[in-house]
Amino acid sequence: MLLNRFWKKYSFNGCDIYLWNKDRKSNEKIRSAINHYANIDSCSGEVPIACFDDTVSGNASDGALISSHGVYVHNMDEEIHFLPYRDITGVKYKPGIFTKEIFLTRSICIKFSAVLEVNVRAFAEMIVECKRNFGDGFTI
Repeated sequence: MLLNRFWKKYSFNGCDIYLWNKDRKSNEKIRSAINHYANIDSCSGEVPIACFDDTVSGNASDGALISSHGVYVHNMDEEIHFLPYRDITGVKYKPGIFTKEIFLTRSICIKFSAVLEVNVRAFAEMIVECKRNFGDGFTI
């Protein structure tokens, strides 16, 4: 149900943000992110929701993946992080000329290169909505 709402609410055409089951290309990007850094636990019912591909090559080895259990983050040349929704202390957007960031804790952020501000903000909104739907209470 949440995925259907996201399909209607968010349109990321021409952007490197992909919604699960929206189309074949989106599913391929999300599967690639899962293979590279997002250790989705399908046995526990975890479902991918959306991913951001921050690679030039388009192989989704860097970026972020939102799942029903939390957010996986893999910025280029940094370690992989998984934040269950209960550990996300806030979703704070930090604008920049070349890189925009969404902070999920004081030290863990998703870095966006060459992505429009409106799309970064929409990705942040998706994280907040997922936290409200899948995590415990949350305020920005």
